[in-house]
Amino acid sequence: MNSELLTLIVGVVLAVVLGFFTARSSHRREPIYGGLMAKVFHYIGAGLFVAIAPTVLISALILKTGHLIIPLVLGFAASSYIALLIHAIFERPAYEAALRAREARGWTAEDAQTSGL
Repeated sequence: MNSELLTLIVGVVLAVVLGFFTARSSHRREPIYGGLMAKVFHYIGAGLFVAIAPTVLISALILKTGHLIIPLVLGFAASSYIALLIHAIFERPAYEAALRAREARGWTAEDAQTSGL
């Protein structure tokens, strides 16, 4: 197997693994309202973004494919941007609907108790 293909495989595997933890952490801070497609594209975008640095380091230091660093960074960053843009297309209307529903509900006693004020 040539080193260029191995570098790409390592990057994708890192994106899958790190994307799981990153998307889960992000979802804990702010839930995703856009459904399954929004979650899938968020996972892809987050994974590709956080995999950039370790993939570049592995490429340069271990696999000795330093000539791939710029295409790797640009490719992963562009792919992440596109995935997160698609995520936003699914997420925005659902988020706005959830925000309107929350505002229509008003301030409740439960909100007062959990606000920390």
